[in-house]
Amino acid sequence: MAEPDLDFLRSLFSQTLGLGSQKERLLDELTLEGVVRYMQSERCQRVICLVGAGISTSAGIPDFRSPTTGLYANLEKYHLPYPEAIFEIGYFKKHPEPFFALAKELYPGQFKPTICHYFIRLLKEKGLLLRCYTQNIDTLERVAGLEPEDLVEAHGTFYTSHCTSQLCRHEYTLGWMKEKLFSEVTPKCEKCQSVVKPAPLAPRPVPRPSWAQWVLPLCLHVTVSSGSGPVCLRVSTSDIIFFGENLPSRFFSCLQSDFRKVDLLIIMGTSLQVQPFASLIGKAPLSTPRLLINKEKTGQTDPFLGMMMGLGGGMDFDSKKAYRDVAWLGDCDQGCLALADLLGWKKELEDLVRKEHAHIDAQSGSSTPNPTTAASPRTSPPPGKAEAKTTDGEKPQ
Repeated sequence: MAEPDLDFLRSLFSQTLGLGSQKERLLDELTLEGVVRYMQSERCQRVICLVGAGISTSAGIPDFRSPTTGLYANLEKYHLPYPEAIFEIGYFKKHPEPFFALAKELYPGQFKPTICHYFIRLLKEKGLLLRCYTQNIDTLERVAGLEPEDLVEAHGTFYTSHCTSQLCRHEYTLGWMKEKLFSEVTPKCEKCQSVVKPAPLAPRPVPRPSWAQWVLPLCLHVTVSSGSGPVCLRVSTSDIIFFGENLPSRFFSCLQSDFRKVDLLIIMGTSLQVQPFASLIGKAPLSTPRLLINKEKTGQTDPFLGMMMGLGGGMDFDSKKAYRDVAWLGDCDQGCLALADLLGWKKELEDLVRKEHAHIDAQSGSSTPNPTTAASPRTSPPPGKAEAKTTDGEKPQ
């Protein structure tokens, strides 16, 4: 086994089991106010944001799993064998029309970034943002002003498209794909006539049902003997069954370096149900505080079970051993406003949203507000809800 693999193994078991690590408590209290005081201290220099569909719902983009409004609940018109098929590469190659019809509805340029997106931009402007890891394919992080270097678009992006033929893989631009979509022509490769797909079909991962995949979620080479000689068996973080393809290599390269030095995780608008993205909450050092802004608590996993499944350390909001996790339950935009208010950034955030939305309107010749933020970002957030009790009836984003 190579030395880098051994180092990664040591790190995995050290973080998961608490071996050789000190669980230092850095928050003076497990509330939003405690997180703010920590953010204002010298200890907090590098923040990673982990975000999902819940930060874009106020822009008018549905999340995936809400029972009545989520994307998966509203795909009947496409006559799919099952909802997830719309993101499955095998189904797409045979029946690309449903995906392209949906892609036209969700195409970049039709939506404005939300308060959450601009809060992340403020983190960057304040010199605090180390990286934003996003599950979203709507590109609103880029529209809000984040650069490609600021982002890990774990589930792909509309910005590039490729021919699906492994022998071709010709790349096409955003403009080329847009022209095809809005002319209602199935995008075909100009070189080989295979279907061309946007990058988003890379994302919908399902863990391989193998004990080895769960116990050793890392790159590990083992040589065994066979009738034809030595064979290398490889278990890898990217060796999982996707609905089509692997996650981008940038996801794995950045997490190796970023999570060793992160001082604060801010998790927003995600149910933390899709692997390997969900496992990122367990990659940070054991002392790193973690703030969840979401409609419901999520990410809570038994520590031993998390280790066995390769998911890392689950969130712990309520037990007597809780020392670093804080949950603010409610609308993500309101959570960001509450956090900005306590940080003294509220007016700056409101002004940024107003200015940037006006700029987008001027470019598009429209003045349509985001559906659920039309009440203006001036609206004060509700009282802080960094709570220990889950709100009944609310669904994860």
